[in-house]
Amino acid sequence: MKVLCCLLWAIGLRCCVANVTQCVLSSAPLLGYNISLCNTTSGALTANECRVVCEEHYAGQARAECEIDGGEFLISGCAQPHDFDVYNMEHHGWSRQFIVHVPPSVAAGGPAAGLVLFFHGATQTNVDACAKGARGLGGSANFSFDAVLNADQHDFIAVCPQGIGGVQSGWNSETCCGVPPALQIDDVGFTRALLDRLQHEILPSDYGVAFPSENVFAFGFSNGGLFAYRLGCEVSDRIHGIACVGAAWDWSFLPENPLPSWSATCRSGVPVWSGIGTADYFTNASLATSKWREYSKQVLECNSTEEVTNPATDVECSSFLRCGKGDTGRSRLCLYGGMRHRVRTMETAYDWEATSSAWNFLTETVCDAGALRAGRLAHAVCVAVGAALLLAMTRVGA
Repeated sequence: MKVLCCLLWAIGLRCCVANVTQCVLSSAPLLGYNISLCNTTSGALTANECRVVCEEHYAGQARAECEIDGGEFLISGCAQPHDFDVYNMEHHGWSRQFIVHVPPSVAAGGPAAGLVLFFHGATQTNVDACAKGARGLGGSANFSFDAVLNADQHDFIAVCPQGIGGVQSGWNSETCCGVPPALQIDDVGFTRALLDRLQHEILPSDYGVAFPSENVFAFGFSNGGLFAYRLGCEVSDRIHGIACVGAAWDWSFLPENPLPSWSATCRSGVPVWSGIGTADYFTNASLATSKWREYSKQVLECNSTEEVTNPATDVECSSFLRCGKGDTGRSRLCLYGGMRHRVRTMETAYDWEATSSAWNFLTETVCDAGALRAGRLAHAVCVAVGAALLLAMTRVGA
């Protein structure tokens, strides 16, 4: 198969399988990048030749910029994202971009089961985080949450913001990573403003859809995962749960990086699903486990027995299913044996995919878990007793 290569733009050399006419873009931002030039080299390159060009250009970097999927090269920003709508907004002098996917069932009038914000890792893009399952949307498959497929399956709205910084993009977790901490980008404020715009403008006006009243989550990978922890602490009035992949609570990925100050003052966290590989080169399994227990016990106030299960081969999950007031909180850490700093490998190699597993865990209540064993009547009784207990505790607190 002949591949037209290469695409030269503001952040470097990448590969593109699409016809060059599909790649000719204006200088306006598309998916977070300013495209400066799109042209072919002297003669079409084969797939293998194109791979060599990309790998040589990005030698030494811990990411696959040139990746084959089904015999085709995928590229961030190379084609219009047909499954997403692209939006831009101004926040504190910065032009911020995000993409939105509303499932067909929700767009047709069905209520949204929730909304998930997907935060990419450092040096990556919202395309990397939300690709795979979106027609015409490229990105690196290694870091994909497969947002469209999961949103359509679970009826939640998927929103994928883009971090500031181009090739050094990321999220301001205070001590790591990329451009945002150095420039003191207000990513927490941007997230609040983004939720406001979705609730009051985009969803009702553009889609005729109500903003979900529950199950508003922040899912993130690597630096995006650490930022999700920060949102769980500082935006707990808007964010109901988080999923952190390749990241640990109160850990900035390298020993020489200082710990964030916001973790020390966090007093109101949200339920968490966390997943990490035992071969992750930024966080070892022992550290990830101890940090997860620290968040669970000190922030979520989990006092129940820690339960250990093996939902898939080479996957071990530790869980606290009753945390905080009314036992409504929960926390889970899944260790993937031998996995490196990845997201999509959780599905392709372990059959325990991050997005679906996290969504199911965060939306399942203690009563739901009990119903699996005791039946529907027990579930109804559990819900009624739990509601009465929470009401009584609220009155006592008042």
